[in-house]
Amino acid sequence: MLEGTNSPIGIGRATAHQYARHGAKAIYICDFADSHLDVHKREIESLYPGVNVHTRQFDAGDEEEVKKLVDDVIETYGRLDIMFANAGIVGAPKLFTEVSGEEFMQTMDTNAKG
Repeated sequence: MLEGTNSPIGIGRATAHQYARHGAKAIYICDFADSHLDVHKREIESLYPGVNVHTRQFDAGDEEEVKKLVDDVIETYGRLDIMFANAGIVGAPKLFTEVSGEEFMQTMDTNAKG
């Protein structure tokens, strides 16, 4: 299961390809944004036909959403061997003194807990 996989040139995409290339049976590619997830899915499935690729759009900082996904993986496949939490955000484009506590914690939820 990989989080932070939407970028067309990012670490998450590259990691998904490496897992598929090296024998993964199933890969869940996930991100807050889903504009490229379906493209990545088709690409991986065409290059590595034996891999089941699943896409999920959710916020990696949302503990309940992550738990639901892990539960789904375990229910579907009976186990979860690897989880690569690659999600990360920059946060509000403001001076540090202008960032509210809520904005700061949203960034921390994604970058530290996600």
